[in-house]
Amino acid sequence: RAVLVVVWVGLVLGPSAARAQASLVDGLGGPAGFGTSEVPVGDDMEATVTVDVTPAFPDGLHFFGTTYSQIHVNTNGNITFVSRFGTFTPTAFPGAPQPLIAPWWGDGDTRGVLADPPGANRVYYAVEPGRIVVTWYLLGYFGSHTDLLNSFQLILTPPRTPSPDDPPGTFDIEIRYQRCEWTTGDASGGSMGFGGTPAQAGLDAGDDTNYVTLPGSLTMQVLELCTTSNVDDPGVWRLSPRGTSIAATCGNGFRETGETCDDGNTMAGDGCSAACR
Repeated sequence: RAVLVVVWVGLVLGPSAARAQASLVDGLGGPAGFGTSEVPVGDDMEATVTVDVTPAFPDGLHFFGTTYSQIHVNTNGNITFVSRFGTFTPTAFPGAPQPLIAPWWGDGDTRGVLADPPGANRVYYAVEPGRIVVTWYLLGYFGSHTDLLNSFQLILTPPRTPSPDDPPGTFDIEIRYQRCEWTTGDASGGSMGFGGTPAQAGLDAGDDTNYVTLPGSLTMQVLELCTTSNVDDPGVWRLSPRGTSIAATCGNGFRETGETCDDGNTMAGDGCSAACR
């Protein structure tokens, strides 16, 4: 059995490591270049922090009908809008207990010590005019494991294509995946970073209606987020909350809210219409 597990992990991680993955935005200061502010070292509720967003978005962040002046950055791979959040085992969307954006909702754990590179196994955040950057850098998994590591980043910016109908505080989401090695912590039924309940990625309005689930969520295929994309840029995923819905882009090969299919084009007659129905 042990031999089979080793071979299986090699098949999953080996090809992925050889393909293109996203770079992380750096140059933001601090020991690793991702900002001078970081989430307290720890696990679950002890490893969260509340962040004022108004230096970046003076009107707050408008997310599905509500405007928030702060976010809560959680080590378990997500940000929440109502309160700090320590739940370590993800659940399927919709159904999140509060509005959240989850690049990698899984059981992250920063208690494991990594001497090299500097600043590893930490969660950083930088709030600057017009941009919020949260970076989970070489993140280990519960309990205190650092044999497999994930690096990913959440970037919130004003809309790339603004509309006069956008409420104040409207923003775009970019998620960048640089390193995807583990899916599951020990307390979520995992063993050696896999199995059990794998990570969930996407966003959930917390209203049991509006949500986006990124491909592979809650399966081993979530590791492929490092090498896939909805904008033809490996490891990069972009989403656009607008008012009380998600702005869908028909033809990007990614089924978003309001679409019943998306086959990567806007041609009719091939099983998916020009309107992605």
